[in-house]
Amino acid sequence: METIYLEATASGLQPICTSSIAVDHNIANKITILTQPSSTAIAGTSFATQPAYNIRDVYNNLVDDGAHTISLEAHTNIGCTASSGGTFNQTPKASSSGSATFSGTNHEKMESIYLKAGAPGLTSICSNAIIVSHSLASQLILTQQPSSATTAGVNFALQPIISIVDNFNNIAISSTDTISLSAWTSSDCTSTPSSGNFNSSNTAAFLGTALFSNVNHEKMETIYLKAAAPGFPFVCSNSINVNHNVPTQALFTVQPVANETIDKAFEIQPVLEIFDAHNNLTTSNNTSSLTLLAFNDSSCTITSGFNLNNNTFIATNGKITTNNINASSSNLTLYLKADFGSFSVCSNQTSVYPDLSAVYTSSQNTLSNHTIEINGGVPPLNCGAYTLNESGSTKSSCYTAGCSSDLCIDYTAGAQGNSSSDSFNIIDNAFDTNEVSINFNVVGPYYDLNSGNGAFGYSAIDVTQTITIINPGLNSTAISSSITGSDASLFQIGANDDCTSFNLDQTNTCDIDIDFLGSSAPSSSNFDAILTLEGSNGGLVTIPLTANK
Repeated sequence: METIYLEATASGLQPICTSSIAVDHNIANKITILTQPSSTAIAGTSFATQPAYNIRDVYNNLVDDGAHTISLEAHTNIGCTASSGGTFNQTPKASSSGSATFSGTNHEKMESIYLKAGAPGLTSICSNAIIVSHSLASQLILTQQPSSATTAGVNFALQPIISIVDNFNNIAISSTDTISLSAWTSSDCTSTPSSGNFNSSNTAAFLGTALFSNVNHEKMETIYLKAAAPGFPFVCSNSINVNHNVPTQALFTVQPVANETIDKAFEIQPVLEIFDAHNNLTTSNNTSSLTLLAFNDSSCTITSGFNLNNNTFIATNGKITTNNINASSSNLTLYLKADFGSFSVCSNQTSVYPDLSAVYTSSQNTLSNHTIEINGGVPPLNCGAYTLNESGSTKSSCYTAGCSSDLCIDYTAGAQGNSSSDSFNIIDNAFDTNEVSINFNVVGPYYDLNSGNGAFGYSAIDVTQTITIINPGLNSTAISSSITGSDASLFQIGANDDCTSFNLDQTNTCDIDIDFLGSSAPSSSNFDAILTLEGSNGGLVTIPLTANK
């Protein structure tokens, strides 16, 4: 495209030149690069050298008339056929006088790109390479989340990977900052730090990324990992469910009481919980087998020489609640060893004492509405575990209507009038009948209870009841007695007392008289006290004493 002159020549003739001829461009055919963009750039920052383009015809003449709108695209190959996945920022530019110069063009992804310039109806063109680097490091990201489930004290199968990135999530490969991890139980990694032992070492980034190793947590709970580095906002991981490890230890969470009674189920049955090496309760443990053994020393090394009657149990959700444990010998000091095979634990001390039971004999009037508590609160299983045998009355069953719990039996004498005698006994069906056998012999005459007569008959006069003490245990014991309660001054140990300092065993009995000082008592009142009988080597009976006017 130019102004030309045509020269005509012929051999032997004078040449002649035409007047000027203006040659114009042909139609627009293609785009050519006027100015290549910068060969390097920073993510999100406008290229230092912005690209410029010409519109040309097929003969490479600049087409300087008309306006053609040129747009740019970012590609990752030299032929501009593979589009970039990053964010490329440009505004289409209309040509003027056959040229178009861009401004503000930038790319946000760290990579090498090529710019493809195109316009409708024109052949496009691809630029030289532009190497886009990351911008300033500004945040942390988790490029690999830790395992969502793990075992206490065991390294996560997937260890966390933390990267330092710019505002466009490009890894800042020049960063070498040190990143730390901490464990939290709140999903925001700010409210509640974990109280468990979290194991992790601070790790410096290499090429902008920190690869952690040997990270684990020892407490059974759900945690979130907080990744932090100076100068950056922290980042919080997804949840990690930490499960308990294998059982390695146990604890008595409920100890047996200090004093127990021979052949009686322990008043407090031991409870054990099974833990892993990191003190987590093994809640999914339904397989651990426990054997209880009796020892004579607090370290459970000296065997006691006898076995407990019930000593094998299986865990449920990591917990073992024993039942029906008792000792068949008395005067023993025991420590229970819970043996799980690979580990064991020793209980606190408990002592087994002989049983001490009382036989009531009424020497004055009728025994009525009398509540008997057996063995000082060591419970018979329930009232239904006893059989009541009675003569001279229509009563034939045990009941607890007047009792506050299943630890007692409330018996009301049924016969009234001048019957000469009435007797009954209570036999413990749950255990050896020689262990607890409480016999009552009631000597008449009987009185109308509705007329105000109490357990001691006519309370206007001083009356006496005789209580016979037996010891069904294997070992002898001496008896001590005391009377306590709000009306204790109206009751006293009578003249007949051959129990105090007496060596009581299975071959003999002893008697204690209980006097009610009815003549000294106020009128129109009910009177209560408690007689306590205690063996020198254990065993306890509490006997309610009642009278009224």
